[in-house]
Amino acid sequence: MSFVKKIIILVIVIIGFFIVFWLFSKAPKQSIPTSISDAEIMELLKKNEDSNDYINKHPDFKIQDKIVLSIEDITKGQVGPDFKEVYYGLALEDNKYMKIELMNTAGDYGMVAILDLKNNKVDRAYGKILLKGFIPNPNGETTNQTTD
Repeated sequence: MSFVKKIIILVIVIIGFFIVFWLFSKAPKQSIPTSISDAEIMELLKKNEDSNDYINKHPDFKIQDKIVLSIEDITKGQVGPDFKEVYYGLALEDNKYMKIELMNTAGDYGMVAILDLKNNKVDRAYGKILLKGFIPNPNGETTNQTTD
């Protein structure tokens, strides 16, 4: 085989590798599911000690809210007025985390949990107690107010 034929075969092989690499890089990447069923959420919550404790103590709870977090949501949460701890240490990545809020039917005890959708686990879970109190308004009347 002549030197020119070897060069041509080598160039064809190299071009073939680049084509295969290009095709695989264009293949759709496996996406993280941004919708998750309540049953799947329950299975993940039961695997975490804190959230499982909440479920056992408050079997009448309901999933009040579930939000897939974006980078913007995480950064806003880190400087927000409430539950900053929930957002601290989260990777700044879109659609990796889902924030779940649970509430018992009495409406006085809830839980905030962050699910890691990429690793299928509860990243963190915090209980929240809602205190109801009577605060006098300027007219001397009392009003019922709920605080976190």
